[in-house]
Amino acid sequence: MNNSKDYAVLVVSCDRYSDMWEPFFDFFKLFWSNCPFNVYLSTNYKTPNIDNVSVLNCNFSSDWSSELLSVIEKIPEKNIILFLEDYFIREKVDNDVLMSYLDCFNDRKAAYMKLGCFSSKYNELWPYKTLDSNPKVGVIDKTSKYLVCLQLTLWDKSFLKELLIKGESPWQFEINGSRRCEQSDREFLCVKESKFRLDVHGPIVYLCGAITQGVLMRDAIRMAAKYGVNIDLTARPIESRSQEIARRIRIGLPMPIRHGLDFLKSRIYGRRK
Repeated sequence: MNNSKDYAVLVVSCDRYSDMWEPFFDFFKLFWSNCPFNVYLSTNYKTPNIDNVSVLNCNFSSDWSSELLSVIEKIPEKNIILFLEDYFIREKVDNDVLMSYLDCFNDRKAAYMKLGCFSSKYNELWPYKTLDSNPKVGVIDKTSKYLVCLQLTLWDKSFLKELLIKGESPWQFEINGSRRCEQSDREFLCVKESKFRLDVHGPIVYLCGAITQGVLMRDAIRMAAKYGVNIDLTARPIESRSQEIARRIRIGLPMPIRHGLDFLKSRIYGRRK
């Protein structure tokens, strides 16, 4: 059985996304008020006063990986559950269920576990083989495009520290970091998806995410209104109704069609540059 003192929650953020801090932690308190772990928020310079949250300033403004490296040095726990600041929790967290996955992670001395689950059509991004010892957990194939990703994840802190390279953006970290992990002898685990759910789910169910390309999603606005959570609607552009419809249509397409459209978009964009 795990010791909760071996784990921490880190909400990775920066001062440009400070408008997300209040709603994030309002949802956190609403759906995970009994979180058994120390909770940290990473920022550049700002020091918000949030109950039961330790603010970790990196005290500089640079790239994502450099800032994260600076912050995790200040965390004493061995393992980190890593959130982004716009992953709003939206269902009650069952600590017993979560701890069962953490036990598996610990027993197998894994480097990483993807806690966020997506519908099976996304499995081509992180194909896995089910563990014989635990049918709810998979081992991600080392050749996966996203062997590591920045969905809701659990990390061995020392491994994450070694994997990060200064100068990389979050997207570069996912792609380049996945390739750097291919020769690792450590396991990369995932919580297996439920065939009964099409939304983002798992032991911690969250909105993925409230912001896309700097634009506030209408899903986040509706969710905040439903639970009486405040979001600053003046801080950034808001997704239009037509943009939401286009996004939902794209999400609903089979993956091969999405790949084809993305390819055409890249070709058209490349010719215009």
